[in-house]
Amino acid sequence: MTALRSASPMLVTLPTGANEFDSGRIGPGGTYTYQFTIAGRYQYRSIANAGIDMVGTILAVER
Repeated sequence: MTALRSASPMLVTLPTGANEFDSGRIGPGGTYTYQFTIAGRYQYRSIANAGIDMVGTILAVER
């Protein structure tokens, strides 16, 4: 998954002040961890399916 604006400026949206993130390719059974420090809606692009724009949304809330 990638939330790099330069990779997909039309698909990636982040809350104001949030850092971009990018998992790189994750192999079978692999994991990726990212800690959100700003609450809000994060829309990212799947990079596993080249040529197919798949997006996901994470809603980070304050505890």
